[in-house]
Amino acid sequence: MGDRQCVHHGVDAGPRGKLKRVARDLFTPGPSAEEAKAWGLTIEEARGPATEVWPDNLVTVNTFTACLTQWRVGQSGATGLDYSVLPTVLKLTDVPESEWPDVFHGIRLMEDGAMHQMRQNK
Repeated sequence: MGDRQCVHHGVDAGPRGKLKRVARDLFTPGPSAEEAKAWGLTIEEARGPATEVWPDNLVTVNTFTACLTQWRVGQSGATGLDYSVLPTVLKLTDVPESEWPDVFHGIRLMEDGAMHQMRQNK
């Protein structure tokens, strides 16, 4: 990301909602084998095309997926990610410190998208 500010405030960021869409797709349950078969499809075909991750968002998406086991959970389900692990994850995945603010902002967008989808799945 460095001088590319496309994660959340760049002029050339393209359509809004890319990170939230990726997060929602990560938490959208796929079709069962029976559902796919009813349509005459394999499970892979029934899932449809993969969600494209823009190059400027790849570090954020990879960092988010590295944190997928770090959800804080209450009685009603996930309440958000445990941000205390982020510095460790960012260091272990060699994200330059200068990119941490953009990556953190992107992770918060993805967290919002994931939590929205988790609520829809109930």
